[in-house]
Amino acid sequence: MMNGPTRRAGIVGGGVGGLATAIALRQAGWHVTVFEQAPEFGRAGAGIVLPVNGIAALDALGLGERIREHQVPDRTAQIQTAAGRTLMSFRLSDAMGYPGMVLLARSDLIALLVDALPSECIHTGVAVRAVRESGVVETDSSTAEFDLVVAADGANSVARQQLWPDLSLRHTGVTAWRWIVDGLSTEYAGMVWGPGGDMGIYPMPRGRTMVWAAGRPGIDDLDYFADWIDPVPKLIASADRIVRNDVAYVPVPRSLVRGRVALVGDAAHALVPYNGQGTSVALEDAVTLAACAPDLAAYTASRRPRAQYMSLLARYGMPTPATNRAAVITAPMAGLMPNRFLRWAARTGRRAATTWTPPEIRSGVSSH
Repeated sequence: MMNGPTRRAGIVGGGVGGLATAIALRQAGWHVTVFEQAPEFGRAGAGIVLPVNGIAALDALGLGERIREHQVPDRTAQIQTAAGRTLMSFRLSDAMGYPGMVLLARSDLIALLVDALPSECIHTGVAVRAVRESGVVETDSSTAEFDLVVAADGANSVARQQLWPDLSLRHTGVTAWRWIVDGLSTEYAGMVWGPGGDMGIYPMPRGRTMVWAAGRPGIDDLDYFADWIDPVPKLIASADRIVRNDVAYVPVPRSLVRGRVALVGDAAHALVPYNGQGTSVALEDAVTLAACAPDLAAYTASRRPRAQYMSLLARYGMPTPATNRAAVITAPMAGLMPNRFLRWAARTGRRAATTWTPPEIRSGVSSH
């Protein structure tokens, strides 16, 4: 590969992982081109949680000060049953490993990342049809060859389906709804558990509230949650721009690399959303790839164990009524197993967030 700033990277996907990787690679001296199939970066109804590792990754990208504008004060949160019985109380800082958790809309994070890139780097309205191990990217209108191709096109990645055909999306059967409520303040923070579903409620800066709900198979709409404790009914009645999707994950492959192509974010290891780490792990990928490239073997060696651990932790570290039958049985038994287990889960999640340190991104270095 070429040395210095003439090295060229093509990035497939203009989501969080793709844009962050573009910023990181530019810091390392690469010329980057981002291909995003959407004609513009629109508003999405979902919120994002950034624990300390995600904030550390954005610090490495030079965006830490701006992301901290979205911090929320530390406070007491709870896990309650749908009938109002408290299973556990905890500090947000204890659960998230940081005394000022960041909560923001996905669209706000995307806008922050877009602003950090020159406009000529981003090509919107361009659908990528094929990616080759040789570094070739084919779109509807052109074909280009790159020294590095970054597949950051999400859980349904075209690049992954073509180059990792045995790696498929695994569906859990759980349905999730996510939205942000504007102008309806709530004092409640935490989760609410019912027999077959659960909800998360987290107040955001500027009078907004991030809400998500998840239901086991057979729970097809938000009516299931409508008679739960306050403020659940109000938050459902105020829901707008709801993002609904089936909860699925992508098993971590043996190698995150094929030839000149590297996977990042959901394309590599889509996580189930229960520990709020999907965005942060994608940001970790971005920083690590830029620190390693063009040594892609080093990237896989660094990221695969971490991705495997975070994937397992997301699936099994916090069983809830929507994902685990044991949680349905134990949820009403306040003071017994749930409190002890959930505190263990919180400590495990905190350790996972605080043990990652961003590698140094050095401009013009041709190997890790």
